[in-house]
Parts: sequence; C-alpha cells; structure tokens
Amino acid sequence: MIVRVSAKGAEDPDGQISYFIRYYYDINNPRRILQVKTSPANVHSSVFSIPRMPGEFVFGVRIIDNNGSEIDSEDVI
Repeated sequence: MIVRVSAKGAEDPDGQISYFIRYYYDINNPRRILQVKTSPANVHSSVFSIPRMPGEFVFGVRIIDNNGSEIDSEDVI
C-alpha cells in the first residue's frame, strides 16, 4: 500500500517553515516510529510504502520553523 502524507496549509505566524518531518507508527506502539522522511518546506508531501502486515497506523508531520521551534500535526489536530 502506498500512502501520501501532505502538509497543506501549513504556516508559521512569526516567520517561515524550514522543513517538514513526516512519519508513521503503529497505533499500539506510538513510541516506535516505523519510518521518517525529512524534506525542505517547498516539498509539500512524502510517499510511504506500507509493508503487508495487519494493523492500524498513525501518520503525522512535524513542522520545524526558521527560529527552531517545532510542532507536531497531532498537537494541532
């Protein structure tokens, strides 16, 4: 299965976004990130290839801005 994780409409009120860190993990083990992809701010999505294994996964994006602060999409939602 292929999953595209996007960061549409992301903005930084006090500057600009430096880069995105996209990730996913099994919902039963949130401390164990299964895959991470980092991209500059001008790349608005990443593609993950999910292995054939039963389970439920959580996808997220960590936004890093130019002054070093960061926030996870899970904190925003």
